[in-house]
Amino acid sequence: NEFNRHEQRYVVASRVKCIRKNFLGLIQSYNMYKIHQKNEVIEKDFIITGVGGCVLTKKMFKQEYLNNCDFLKIAPKTDDLWISKLLILSGSAVAVCPVALKYVQEIQNYNFALSQTNTTIINGGLIYKLFSKIKNKILGYIGFRLSNNDKVRAKIDTYFKEML
Repeated sequence: NEFNRHEQRYVVASRVKCIRKNFLGLIQSYNMYKIHQKNEVIEKDFIITGVGGCVLTKKMFKQEYLNNCDFLKIAPKTDDLWISKLLILSGSAVAVCPVALKYVQEIQNYNFALSQTNTTIINGGLIYKLFSKIKNKILGYIGFRLSNNDKVRAKIDTYFKEML
């Protein structure tokens, strides 16, 4: 398996997004991040998304983060963002295994699902949806926080900047 092939040095995950910045160096909206499709190791600016799961060990986290339960206040519904941040701060990298995506079966729950709560969902007519999509692409590229994931990622970043 991938985890052993990498000698258990890296987290292995099927769904990984890379944090993107615009030409000014500002972080774009989460909605602008694409699922990474290459089988490679990423050392920074990654988010292991919740749906695909991952394989990791306790030693991939710095000891100081292991008993930190502040995510319950800061990121209770976005633990994937929290865990990814801890891994990055701990100097751990992720080996992307996109072939495992075909084995992921996302639970389809449309009422109050986290995937709907944490990302931008557009309702309305066709023209409204098109206009909203274009507007969100522009605002997302500039760095506006369009989703709950954006807001929580910013909270997590602020928390760790103050902590360090």
